[in-house]
Amino acid sequence: MRRSGSCPARLYIADDSLEREAIIRCQRETGHEGRHREEFDRESSGVVTIEWHHDEGEPLDDDDAEEPRQEDAAAAAGRFRPKR
Repeated sequence: MRRSGSCPARLYIADDSLEREAIIRCQRETGHEGRHREEFDRESSGVVTIEWHHDEGEPLDDDDAEEPRQEDAAAAAGRFRPKR
C-alpha cells in the first residue's frame, strides 16, 4: 500500500529468466519535479538509491497491494537487458 499523497509512479524490474521480479515505487510526493526515486537501507552496503524518468504503470489506488503481472515483468526484462 502506498502512502496517501505519495507519487504513484512505479518501475518494473526482472532478471532475464523472469524468475525474480519486483516493482519499485516512487517515495516522493505527488506532483514532484525531477526523477522518481526510491531509497532503502541495505545493511551490508548502506543506502541504495534508485532513480528513473518514466512511470511504467497506471496510478495505484491507496489500498492497492498488486503483485507484478507476468507481462509487465516480461516487458521490463526486454527493456533492461544486462550488458555482457
